[in-house]
Amino acid sequence: MSLRERSKIFFTILLVVTSCFIPIILFELFATFVLDFHSSRNHIPFFQIDSITGWAKIPNQEETWYLYNDGTKTRVRNNSHGFTDRERKVEKSKPRIALIGDSTTEFWEAEEKERGQTLMERKLNHAWEVLNFGVRGFSTDQAYLLLKHKGMKFSPDIVVYTFCINDLYGNTQVNKPHYELISGQQEKLILKDFPYPYTELNAEEDSSSYLEWIDEIIFDHSFLYRKLSQILANHPMGVYYEHMPLKSQTELRPYKKIYSAEEKYWWELFKELILEIKQFSDRQGVRFLLVEGVYGNTLDPERMAWSEEKYGDVFDPEKVTRLLKEFSEQEGISFLSIQDEVRRRKIPITDLMHPQDYVHLSAAGIELYSDWVLEKLKTLEWL
Repeated sequence: MSLRERSKIFFTILLVVTSCFIPIILFELFATFVLDFHSSRNHIPFFQIDSITGWAKIPNQEETWYLYNDGTKTRVRNNSHGFTDRERKVEKSKPRIALIGDSTTEFWEAEEKERGQTLMERKLNHAWEVLNFGVRGFSTDQAYLLLKHKGMKFSPDIVVYTFCINDLYGNTQVNKPHYELISGQQEKLILKDFPYPYTELNAEEDSSSYLEWIDEIIFDHSFLYRKLSQILANHPMGVYYEHMPLKSQTELRPYKKIYSAEEKYWWELFKELILEIKQFSDRQGVRFLLVEGVYGNTLDPERMAWSEEKYGDVFDPEKVTRLLKEFSEQEGISFLSIQDEVRRRKIPITDLMHPQDYVHLSAAGIELYSDWVLEKLKTLEWL
């Protein structure tokens, strides 16, 4: 084949490839800068290292936050104290409710006017302040440490801790200040890695690899990729879960009918942490409410059917609620189960959750959460 013929084939292939990629690039630019369908799954710009809780929010940080493949975005604004909430004074002029927990307490999935603290203050006719101390990724141990070392300076009258199912496993993770449960000791909880010794948050080795750069662009910033992911996620649990063994399903394992030794330890550690928060609150003259958040997979018959088809008939969807109720009654802890309210009132879980989520509430779900928490507090005659 002559040089001229080879050149002709080369330029033909180049033209075809270019013709395919130019429209894609133009559409991505249009989606990003005109339709504003950004995507940023990296939470690090909102956080900094913290010696008390492992990580904390950067004060006065304001960014647009993106997570979901459908282009959902919300504005996240941290106040001067480093909490995603409106500006607060340390001194209080009215009674206060403190919300503690993880991302299910932050309510980043809704805009500021639709978040729990804003709704609850409005529903209480602004007679109370509701302060949001929720931090993404926190477990029970970190929520407690934040309350003890930072939250109490705001003098709350009521503390509401919202339990998320991943807290059970998260409490055992060691990439933060954490507690270990020591059996046979008078003091069962031993605090480790406190103050937190590290100086870099989620430190990773720098790499200038072009492949990694391309991978980041495609997976974190491509609108077409996100839409394709939606289409491919054609079964209830999504493609991410299709090949995961049950051992890796740390959010489903608490619903097993029979626990392993590891899962029993999760529960014992969690219960000791809740007792620690309750006893600390009592010493401070603060009332404490334990709230069970929503885990959509166990409230969706289609998702549970998929789970049983893959892993076998090993689950009890009501087990976690039952265990929390029994524990709370035994220890005299005030308890509210949002999970049980949804089940009892037969509310379709799809009406309460973000369509691409199974843990975080939508704006409609946050409204019900706020109503039910306030209803419980009024029943307890704490308001």
